[in-house]
Amino acid sequence: MRGTGPAEINLLPLLEAERSRYQRDGALTLDVEGQECLRGLTRPESVEYVELARRGLDNDDAAFLRYILLGDRHAAATVKAHR
Repeated sequence: MRGTGPAEINLLPLLEAERSRYQRDGALTLDVEGQECLRGLTRPESVEYVELARRGLDNDDAAFLRYILLGDRHAAATVKAHR
């Protein structure tokens, strides 16, 4: 019988500076499937948040509201994890 090794981690598509900042802040985590996520967000939400953060949004843009919503959930989960 063959043992199974650790699952391969599916990293978020982050730039080096982004990864460094998120790691420093303790903002990265893994979901149950071994996919890297931003703390408090699902994998698809994490990818969406990163893409929105890179875009540069207007305050009246619906995407900006989504960015704020995801950012608030992520920030709250990160703070809670570090208590």
